[in-house]
Amino acid sequence: MIALAVLGVAGAAWILTIRQSQSMDEMAMGLGSVQSFAVSWVVMISAIMLPSAIPFVVEFARESERRRGWQVGTGALGIAYMAVWLGFGVACYLAYTLWAAWL
Repeated sequence: MIALAVLGVAGAAWILTIRQSQSMDEMAMGLGSVQSFAVSWVVMISAIMLPSAIPFVVEFARESERRRGWQVGTGALGIAYMAVWLGFGVACYLAYTLWAAWL
């Protein structure tokens, strides 16, 4: 059940990624604002990284299901996983922006 939920989120993210890439013809190239970058980054990492996290999340859920609130803990694990990747992407965005401004 949890694996299907994660795959569902990843599938929805793939659909959004494809729709975003189809509308790029009329867009100027560049990173855009940090907010638009963060939204695009979360969609992309959801599509790419969540399927590889399924074994970890399922094992966590299986080991935790005898504890009270294991569903919340499993959801928090997924959110924390995405938050780490979001933090990495925003840090790279900021480093790139500072580097480009310095040059």
